[in-house]
Amino acid sequence: MNSTDSQEPLTFEQAFRALETMVTKFENGQLGLDESLALFREATDLLAFCRQKLNSAEQQVNQLLAKLEEPAVPANDSGRGPEPA
Repeated sequence: MNSTDSQEPLTFEQAFRALETMVTKFENGQLGLDESLALFREATDLLAFCRQKLNSAEQQVNQLLAKLEEPAVPANDSGRGPEPA
């Protein structure tokens, strides 16, 4: 993530595209050992970043789904229990 450390924060999509580019470089087999190791190190950082973003998104989705499962409170119910007669 060297190119964005001093710039605006990296998005998931940017990190994913960078990983795709790295995979292509690895598949081409034209990298030397040192370059491969440096690229692999950067790829592991990007992968950790993407996993964190996905985990965070999953938690948010689960929280939203949990809200949908909560019983609806009627608009005139203050949550204090039944009104005295």
